[in-house]
Amino acid sequence: MLWRALSHVDCGFYIDIGAHHPTIDSVSLAFYERGWTGVDVEPVPDCAALLREHRPKNEVVEMALSNNTGKLFLTVVPETGLSTASPVLAATMAEDSEKYHDLEVLEVDQCRLSDLAEFYAGRSVHWMKIDVEGFEQQVLEGWDPTILRPWVLVVEATVPNSDRSNHECWESIVLDAGYKCVYKDGLNRFYLAAEHTQLANAFEYPPNVFDDIRLRPHSAMLQDLAAEHMRDIHKRVANYQRQVLALQHFQARYEAVIQSASWRFTAPLRHIVDWVLRILTFKDRWLEIKGWKARMRALRHLRALISSSKPSSAKTLNELELSPDGRVWLKKLEALRVRSTDSN
Repeated sequence: MLWRALSHVDCGFYIDIGAHHPTIDSVSLAFYERGWTGVDVEPVPDCAALLREHRPKNEVVEMALSNNTGKLFLTVVPETGLSTASPVLAATMAEDSEKYHDLEVLEVDQCRLSDLAEFYAGRSVHWMKIDVEGFEQQVLEGWDPTILRPWVLVVEATVPNSDRSNHECWESIVLDAGYKCVYKDGLNRFYLAAEHTQLANAFEYPPNVFDDIRLRPHSAMLQDLAAEHMRDIHKRVANYQRQVLALQHFQARYEAVIQSASWRFTAPLRHIVDWVLRILTFKDRWLEIKGWKARMRALRHLRALISSSKPSSAKTLNELELSPDGRVWLKKLEALRVRSTDSN
């Protein structure tokens, strides 16, 4: 929705409060990839470090935003975007140890949104997102809308990990600041500044086929498909490994047969059988060679094959004036002789 409304802006500027991760479930990634820059606010140290690494053009503020300054306690839920500064939500998580395990409580710096004016003063902020897991009211209470007026304001508006709305406790701050709610997606509420109502048409319809949406590999909507794809890959790998083992077993058995005494002792017998087959083939194909002169040439060529250890050249064969069937027969005969020589 944000891109639909703001895609006409070149190299815009944003503020992402609760940026969490530079690629996973990131609202700002698509903008950053298209030349936008901004301020990423993220109090979790590991996430802030990733943002600095992947967003070198941005300002990364490793602090919690609230309506006060100093320190506060942040409950970190590892490898999720559910870390919170809300004491109520933190207590609820602590009670549900099966769902929220390995919780870590950190003491982090806090400041008001208005204290970050040095990062945005004198420039247009095209959008600002607030996603702070139940701490939205405190962040908005520290906002000075007379100084910071993003064109579009996006605020998470449900109790974390539920579909219960919680915007009633803070929406009056936004409305009183001269903003109007223009869209709701079930999780967030989108507000337009009164001076940018010309963008309202972009929020008339939900995302659709005309938005050319591309889901990223880490998208939650792709998790089932990705899991199925990984199962298929593991199945193919296991099947390939079984085939490799079967081929290795066959090769070991083949090499054992070749090295066996019986294989060496029966070599003369195989040689005899090979020439018997050649004679039988000669008998079957003799009448296919027309004319006594052609037959004499075929016999001389056959004698040369028997006495020579090297295959006859294609030139010698082509010089024989034989019928097409005769040439085919002689080629097969020469191939049989080469295989016999290789096996010995």
